[in-house]
Amino acid sequence: MHCFSSGCQMATKLVQWLTLFTLFSSVWLSLVLKLIPVELDPRIMDVLWPLPIYLLVVFGSYSLATIGYRVATFNDCDEAAESLKQCFNKSYWSPLFSIRRTIQS
Repeated sequence: MHCFSSGCQMATKLVQWLTLFTLFSSVWLSLVLKLIPVELDPRIMDVLWPLPIYLLVVFGSYSLATIGYRVATFNDCDEAAESLKQCFNKSYWSPLFSIRRTIQS
């Protein structure tokens, strides 16, 4: 049973990305360094050399678009914001008041 399926332990996203990166890198290096005896068209080799850079740009663009979309469609929760504000005020101002009390005493 594969660890990427829902049957056994679910692999973390990091493990999945590292596995894909390792697989891609090994195939790419094998083709670029001609470790695999395959004759490729020179036009394919011209695209194969900068392929990791192209993929990095595409991944970065996708990541920025996803983050932008999620920030734009983020749901506001007024109750949670108010609760967070109260917690912040308590934790931020409490030490200052205790210092003032100590100084005044």
